Amino acid sequence: MTRTDQRRVLYALSRDYTRELHNLLAADLGARPQLVFQQLYNRLQWEVDARTATSDGDGEAGGGANAADPLAALLEPAFARRSTAASPFWLHGLTRPRESDVLIRTFAGHTDWIRPRLRLLPRR
Repeated sequence: MTRTDQRRVLYALSRDYTRELHNLLAADLGARPQLVFQQLYNRLQWEVDARTATSDGDGEAGGGANAADPLAALLEPAFARRSTAASPFWLHGLTRPRESDVLIRTFAGHTDWIRPRLRLLPRR
């Protein structure tokens, strides 16, 4: 795996971990550590499918992972291990999360509306 590939994989893991942080903080990870895999896999699988669709040129996601994709090289063996009868139960998401691709993080813990504040700086 090249340095560029490592950066792409780490960026994808970091981005999706940040997006799932509100769910992971609400869960009891001491009792169910497999939730980390579940939440990250259910997000990262769509990135692999998108890369495969663009590299195959057929426009269909999910047609099998590209062997040259380093993210697929990490996810496929993990999926195979977690899909055996002896592995802990986990939920495999079959639909893409319905949120914007520009989502950075979700704030949790508030009980009322969040009022955005915008501060415009004067032009010089």
